[in-house]
Order: sequence, then C-alpha cells, then structure tokens
Amino acid sequence: MARPHWKEPEETIPSPMTRMTLWLHSEGDAEQIALHNAVIMKQLDDLDVACLLFLKNLAKISIEYYNGKGESEKLRCFTRRNLNNNRVALETLLKDGSCVTNQNRIYHITRQNATGLPPSGNRDMTLSPENFGLQATAEVILAFPLNAEALPITDETQHLFAFLPVRKLNYKFLIHSDFDTDASRQDILVDSPRNQGLLDWVAKAFTRAALQFSEDASKPVLVKP
Repeated sequence: MARPHWKEPEETIPSPMTRMTLWLHSEGDAEQIALHNAVIMKQLDDLDVACLLFLKNLAKISIEYYNGKGESEKLRCFTRRNLNNNRVALETLLKDGSCVTNQNRIYHITRQNATGLPPSGNRDMTLSPENFGLQATAEVILAFPLNAEALPITDETQHLFAFLPVRKLNYKFLIHSDFDTDASRQDILVDSPRNQGLLDWVAKAFTRAALQFSEDASKPVLVKP
C-alpha cells in the first residue's frame, strides 16, 4: 500500500486542495520496473469518474502524467457539479498529447438513510456504545445516468460502490453504501448480516427514486432495476 509523506510545497497551490506526486522507480531490473509502472498506470487509468458521486469531500480529481524531463504528457481531470438537490453533472477532460476530449453526464441522485444495521464484520468488534450506534447507520445512494432528455439510461450495466467501485452489477443504476467487502475489494460479502440489511434499504431507496422521477418528469418514466 502506498502511504504519502508530507512535504512543504515549494510553490503556492490553490486552497482547499490536496496534491500528491508519485515518483516511479528508475533503478533496478528494467523488466520489473516496466511491469510495476504498467500496473500503476493501469490503476490510475481505471479510476472511475463516478467515484466523485460518493466521495462527498472531493469535487475534482486531476491526474497528470509527466515524462523524465518534467513535461506534461497526459491529463485526466474529473469534476463534479451539483445542479440541484437530485441532479449532479460529472465532467471528464482528457488530454493525450495534442488530442483533447470532453465528456459530460448527468445523474439523478437518490439518498436514503439506513438504520438498525448490524456492525461491520470488517472492523473491530470491540465497539463502544457510541461507535456501535454509528455503525448501525449508513447512507445508501442510488445514481441513475440520464440521457439528453433527462430520462434514465437503461442499456448500460453499472457498478456497485463502497466509496470506490467494487464490481459491475446487472442493474442500470449505480449503488453505493458502506458495504462489507472481501479483502481484495473485488466483491461484497454476500453472507454479511450488514450487507443483507443494506439490501432492504436499497429497495427502499429505489422506491423513493421512482417517486422522485414521477414528480420531476413532464412525461411518464419507467424506472427498471
């Protein structure tokens, strides 16, 4: 696991902002270095803009790649804009050499507070009464990608998130909550009492979303799970 080390900035940077610089190894076996660098680059390239829907303290993520001369070669910039209580826009700016592309997508967001949950099996079970109470609650968020007519897109499968993407599901909307995951974070634990409790709240959130669409839309909307 990479752990950042604090260093006083050598220049004035905007505030609030967190900037991290990842220096890639250049000494050692050339084949191993190339392999490690390729893995790191793939992980950065795989970062999903949709994570900004659920990381509430972040509104923008920029990843810039520099060559050995300190020259910028590639940029990926993700930005979240809150349009109203239920609509969020995600913007993606991609620069690769002289090629520049912009992508935009709007999501309908539905939030549901889940209560009465079993504690997480991934964490310390010796909980104080206060911490036990905190673990008994979680926020469930559903995010529906919308087309140009502000209707749900129903021909794409979406990810399950536990703050970051876990895996794709056969649903047409994104699901996020504080799920118990396996050690690799590649899946949630299906036998986790906490996750089973959260499923009931996902269903309640979906019902709430359907009601929101029926209130907001100027024409009938069929929302499919």
